[in-house]
Amino acid sequence: MLVVDDNPDDEALMQRLARRQLPDVQTYSVNSVAQALAYLDSCTVHELPRLILMDLYLPRREDGWQLLQLLKTHPLRHRLPVIVVSSSDEQEDIGRSYELGANSFITKPSCRAEWQVYFESLRQYWWDTVTVPPYRPF
Repeated sequence: MLVVDDNPDDEALMQRLARRQLPDVQTYSVNSVAQALAYLDSCTVHELPRLILMDLYLPRREDGWQLLQLLKTHPLRHRLPVIVVSSSDEQEDIGRSYELGANSFITKPSCRAEWQVYFESLRQYWWDTVTVPPYRPF
């Protein structure tokens, strides 16, 4: 799983909860569009993350939208599930994220207990329920 968030506190919290809820899942964190793209460029097709959690404001929402658009128009990465996790609940942010191919948009939980519930649901849905497609060019 790849976590893209420019807020060090949110990133650290997501890393901790991922280790607890998804102990068998390798989680990588980056804090910018450039770092996310560099990380993905370094992956072979078989090493691509199964899921990307990304903040929308990196630090501007246009940065998040740019990353989302680059992911969803890339021939090898367009199938990667992307969950936008943002402090924003503005309809424009939500709508535009879905238009650009986000698989989900989640408003960031406001306390640790809510984050815990979020990661429990994330594990149950994305690792225990969903079947993701293979990542290879067609």
